[in-house]
Amino acid sequence: MIIQHNMIANFTNRQMGINNKSLSKRTEKLSSGYRINRSADDAAGLSISEKMRGQIRGLMQGARNTEDGMNFCQVADGAMQELEGIIHRIRELSVQASNDTYIEPDRETIQKEVEHLIEEIDRITDDTEFNTIKVFKKNRVRTEYEEVTGSKLVPIGSTNIEIDGKNYGLAEVIGADHVYQGKHMDSPIDFLGTGWHNTGIDKGSTLYSGKSINNIQSQYGITIPEKSSSSGDLVIYSSDNKSEITLKYTGNMNEKGEHLLYRIDINTYDKEVSDVTKKLIDDNSFEGNNIYGACGTKGYGSSTQYYSAWLDFSGLGIDYDVASLDKQGFNTGCTHCSGRNRYNIRFTTDNCSKTNADGTNYNYEKNGYIHTIILNVTGCQNGNELVSRIMSAANSERGFTNHYIQMAYNDNEPAKLYMYDDVPGSSTSQFEPVTREDNTIDNSFGVTWVRVPITKKVYKYEDGERILQVGSNTNQIVALEQPWIDASRLGLSALNLTTQEGAEASIQLNDYALEILNNERSKMGALYNRLEHAYANDMNGSENMQASESLIRDANLADEMVQFSSINIIQQAAQSMLAQSNSSQEGILPLLG
Repeated sequence: MIIQHNMIANFTNRQMGINNKSLSKRTEKLSSGYRINRSADDAAGLSISEKMRGQIRGLMQGARNTEDGMNFCQVADGAMQELEGIIHRIRELSVQASNDTYIEPDRETIQKEVEHLIEEIDRITDDTEFNTIKVFKKNRVRTEYEEVTGSKLVPIGSTNIEIDGKNYGLAEVIGADHVYQGKHMDSPIDFLGTGWHNTGIDKGSTLYSGKSINNIQSQYGITIPEKSSSSGDLVIYSSDNKSEITLKYTGNMNEKGEHLLYRIDINTYDKEVSDVTKKLIDDNSFEGNNIYGACGTKGYGSSTQYYSAWLDFSGLGIDYDVASLDKQGFNTGCTHCSGRNRYNIRFTTDNCSKTNADGTNYNYEKNGYIHTIILNVTGCQNGNELVSRIMSAANSERGFTNHYIQMAYNDNEPAKLYMYDDVPGSSTSQFEPVTREDNTIDNSFGVTWVRVPITKKVYKYEDGERILQVGSNTNQIVALEQPWIDASRLGLSALNLTTQEGAEASIQLNDYALEILNNERSKMGALYNRLEHAYANDMNGSENMQASESLIRDANLADEMVQFSSINIIQQAAQSMLAQSNSSQEGILPLLG
């Protein structure tokens, strides 16, 4: 026998702890009536139960909403019943006045009563209310439309997209009728006329590298002609004969027949170079970003008609908002680069790194042939402001405007942005209402991929209907079409019973009025019957849902009581055994005596 460890007592004590926990859970279920009191009792069951409870409460509220709708119908029907009585009285008076036994003063008396009755029709339709809502006032019509939530790139042929039309990309936001594309740019316009504002500057007019033409003239003691009667190169030498200046003129002419300067190469003798063949070295070459800001907004040749495409943003703030433009954009490419140079305008609602004096916020990126202006459109109130921001950002980046593609708008249509190739006859220049991205879209002249919108169905409510939320979930609704009734719609506002002919015509007009009124009453009656079924369905659904939720969540008290009694008996027995095990060690004491 041992006395240090009473294993029997330890075992009995552990079993009592287990029994206590089980007894506590059974007591909790019996006292609450629920099988699930916490998530640990049944995690999945609790989740299902809580969702069902949300549905039950939603169905109950939907039933109350339905009852409100039924009451609305009853109020409308009651008012129309009174209107029907008025129309019957007017018809009765019309029959009376059409009888030639009445003279003019008699008919005038009848006319006065009719006029008062007509006024009462308008008063009833104006004043009848349900919860301060005008019962006979048109309110909202629900229309379904597609809302653009984003965009994705898809290959041509995978969808029914008109690639030479307008039904993709930005056109989905601003509207297909607000995009003029054709297959390519093919609408010739005179962009030199009054009221036009263009990107870029005249070729040859300014040097931007910090060395103006005047500075070069002063440094080398020469005169640089900005325009020439012929194209090609003109070589002149500095006053000390140590530098050779090559002036290059474009082969095209402006509208005055002049060739414009587009490049200056400056070579100088290097005394340290002994090889005569290497004495002329390139010291400075002023071209591209250094010599001019664009290939010109004035164009070349005798024609001033330039091929174009356009985007009309006049719907901004009316048909769509700034958020809808996010991640959308457009691109152009000119004839001379076979469509390879892409000039993108992409819209964003994120803050950008550059800000002009006029507040235009944007980023400029150049990736190979792709030139992109990412324009922050946040806060744009209308299309005029949007076009102004596009022009401002484009004019701020000479890498963007330094080509044949330019943009313009006219004072008469400030929300309409034109893109044009400033070389006459360049009708193959390309425009698309999508953005170009390197490695994700074909940059060749032929289009392989296009950006299409991702849409979802949404609902818009306008004058005409009231919406009854009869179910517990989104769009579980019934449209309550309010009756549109007044004396004018009933055709009674201009009745004249002062003549036999007028009274005779009034009889037929009253028949028409009754037909209109009965039609509206029948609509209310039909809707009332529909709402009764909706109400019954909500109550039935709620009842069945409660029964389902009860099976999951409620405790079976009979079963729980059996379990409780069993555990309670075991617990009492364990207590007795614990007492016995504690006293079993006492048998050792006689051995010690």
